[in-house]
Amino acid sequence: MKLGTFATLLAFALVAIVDGKKHKARHGHQRSTGTITSHQLGVPWGCDPSCIKGLKSTGRSDISFYHHWQDTRVPELDALGLDYVPTFWGPSKWDKWNAVKNELNAGALPTYMLAFNEPDVQGQSDVGPQAAARLWMQELKPFADRGVKVGSPQVCWNMQWLQKFMSACQRLGCDISFIAIHWYGSWRDFDKFTAWIESVHDAYGLPIWVTEYGITQASRGTQAQIKDFHIRAVQWMHSVGYVQRSAWLGGFPVDQKPDPYPSAMNSYFNGDGSARDLLWWAANSGGGDYLNLLGKRDVANHTLHDDEIKQSLHPQYDEDHCDYKCQLRQGSIEKHARNKKGIVEVNDGKVCVETPSKLDREERKKLTTCLRQAGVLKSEGTAHDAGKNVSMSHDNEHRHVGTPMQKGAPVESS
Repeated sequence: MKLGTFATLLAFALVAIVDGKKHKARHGHQRSTGTITSHQLGVPWGCDPSCIKGLKSTGRSDISFYHHWQDTRVPELDALGLDYVPTFWGPSKWDKWNAVKNELNAGALPTYMLAFNEPDVQGQSDVGPQAAARLWMQELKPFADRGVKVGSPQVCWNMQWLQKFMSACQRLGCDISFIAIHWYGSWRDFDKFTAWIESVHDAYGLPIWVTEYGITQASRGTQAQIKDFHIRAVQWMHSVGYVQRSAWLGGFPVDQKPDPYPSAMNSYFNGDGSARDLLWWAANSGGGDYLNLLGKRDVANHTLHDDEIKQSLHPQYDEDHCDYKCQLRQGSIEKHARNKKGIVEVNDGKVCVETPSKLDREERKKLTTCLRQAGVLKSEGTAHDAGKNVSMSHDNEHRHVGTPMQKGAPVESS
């Protein structure tokens, strides 16, 4: 047999095997092992069927899954072989959840499921952590018991919310398979993006899914700057090993973004549904492991047209860099870190404290208790009274506070 003939037959055989596996997965004949061996790219889908042609045009080699917020599956995406990840959005969209459950009960179970869209944000699912834990047990635990890997609520900024939820879940017996989070910020805030993911992973040690992320409208980045952020983010998430999946907020036409907060330049699609340059990169250079027997498309030579996007002449938000959600997230990360560390050492006649200059009421009470136990304050004093004994430096650095009553005095974590 000639070498060329053998190669052709081998290619056809591989196509048949891959198509057969896709068919079995779609029709319930085979369940995935649930193991993700490397980072996978997906898309939050908010587009009409016109965008399917844009997705097809790229070869879709590195985009392997989609989620649809509160809605049911998208048959056109299923036909392309994308893995559908259903979501229990929250109690305010109960009719949508019933439709999702009916669909799931009528067909094959998914491998993964998501929970609660931004429960820490008003206007989104906006549910308390204790109530969320009870609802997780009521609505999602039955799926987890049947082998579906179910994630945590998809928090946007609040680590304290997530901590209370996880504590309640542990008491109730939840089976959380991965932590799902969102991130939005400036194109200049790559370090804040990575710090958010690292902080959540360090807290729980579970795999991370970033189920929404993108650049804010207020940060006013150019298309090139936003693309550069996306590229760096995907490369970093690949490198760390524990971010299993991510979904850039690009699944909408550039002239139909879901709300005013994210930049239209996050979009993967033009107004007519054709692929924008950002989708060409994600689908063909995202670094995923999706099998493409035809090889990578020649991205450099594809015919490309990006609809022009006009920047608003009237800014909507006060901040163009770290906006209010960014500040909330940074404060939450900082609070989590200092609650974990608290008073870190007592030596050389000094009490060494790690704390920012601004404390909330509960934190001031805890610090006062600590300083009293260390002998820095008299019983009637407060942390404020110790000010003259405190050697201050920059926020989040160590401060040496007074002299203990006796070395090795008991100190309570703040």
